Amino acid sequence: MFLAANLNPARAASKVEAWPADKLEFIKCCPICDANTHRSLYKDLIDNVFFCSPGKWSLHRCYNCSCAYLNPRPTYESIGKAYQAYYTHKAARERADPKGKLAKFRRALRNGYLNARYNYKLVPSLSWG
Repeated sequence: MFLAANLNPARAASKVEAWPADKLEFIKCCPICDANTHRSLYKDLIDNVFFCSPGKWSLHRCYNCSCAYLNPRPTYESIGKAYQAYYTHKAARERADPKGKLAKFRRALRNGYLNARYNYKLVPSLSWG
C-alpha cells in the first residue's frame, strides 16, 4: 500500500472514509525485529496516489532496525481491499508486448535464453537446442 502525505486536501477529503475498525490490527512491536521502541514518522496519511486505501494512517519507525510500518494496519484478510484498483501484472505485460517482427523475435530470443539458463517458462521463446 503506497501512502502519501496529504498533498491535495480538496481532492483527498472527498475520498477519505474510514477503514473498517474490525479489519485493523494494532502492532505492539516491530514486525521485523520485535523491538518495542519506535517513533511516529507521520500521522494522518492519506492515499493520494491510487485512492484505493480509505482512511488515515500513521507510519512509525523502529529505533532498533529503522523499519517503517503502519500502526494500526489492515489485517491479513482485508489487505486485498487496498490493492483492488492497482495495475495488474497481466495488464502491464499486455501493454509491454513487442510490436513488429524484429521486436517479437528479440523477445522470443531473450525468453529462450532465460528459459534455458534459469529454467523459466516464458513464452514466446526460441529453443536453445
